[in-house]
Amino acid sequence: MITAEPDITRLLGRLKGLKLIEQECDERDRRVVWTWITSAGLELLGHMKAGELKELIRLLEAVRKPSQE
Repeated sequence: MITAEPDITRLLGRLKGLKLIEQECDERDRRVVWTWITSAGLELLGHMKAGELKELIRLLEAVRKPSQE
């Protein structure tokens, strides 16, 4: 099945619906959407240990980097 909406857009939409993130379009470039975690999102992560949060950040940064293949 082919969808017009990319998976990351759907994921962010679900997080926004749960009020775990907020988003805002860039004023100069409408293709850019700034996304940040809300207080509720931070509370959800509050039980994680420092090492676990570092690993989560590392994994998220790895996803953001373009493929080297």
